[in-house]
Amino acid sequence: ADYAEFFDFNVQNGAGEAGHVVCLDPSRANRVILCTSDAATSVMGVISTSPAFIGGQPGPGKQLVGLVGQLPTKVLNDLDDPIRPGDYITSTSTPGWGRKAKPGEPTLGRSLEGLRQATGTVNVLINRNNNSVTVASVEQQIKATLQAKGIEDDIASAVTSSLESLNLSQEIKTE
Repeated sequence: ADYAEFFDFNVQNGAGEAGHVVCLDPSRANRVILCTSDAATSVMGVISTSPAFIGGQPGPGKQLVGLVGQLPTKVLNDLDDPIRPGDYITSTSTPGWGRKAKPGEPTLGRSLEGLRQATGTVNVLINRNNNSVTVASVEQQIKATLQAKGIEDDIASAVTSSLESLNLSQEIKTE
C-alpha cells in the first residue's frame, strides 16, 4: 500500500506506466517526468499501481505518483551484484527504470525483495534520501584516495609510529 498524489506528467521521455521511476521535471514546477539520469538527484517516486491513499485531483495529463509506502518498481539488475532485500534503489539512464544504488548516491527507497533476472520488478519501500552516506562509503572513498596517491603504507607507518611514541598500545589494539 502506498500514498500517491496526482502530478502533471511530461511525456517527453515516454508515457510512463505503473512501476516507472519518476523525477521532478526541471522545465516546469509541480510536474514529473520519467527519470533519464543515472542516480538523479531529482528522483521523486514511482508511478503507482493501486494506492491506498490518494492526494490531489485527477485530470488530463496527470499520473498518480507513489511518494510513501511500498511500490512495485521496474529495475535493471547487475547479475554480478544482484539486488537483495534491503538494497537502496536509484534511477538509471534508461527512462523510468531503477537500479541498485552505490554508496553515496541519491536513493528512492529500499528493495524489499531480491531479483535474480537482468530486468524485473521489485517491491520498494519509498524513503527518498539524497544523503545515503555510510561509514562503509566514507571508508571506501578514503581507501581509494590513499591508494590513488600511493601513500597508504606511509599512513599506516605514521599511525603505528605515533601510537608507539604515545605508548597507547595497551589501550588501542590494531586489527
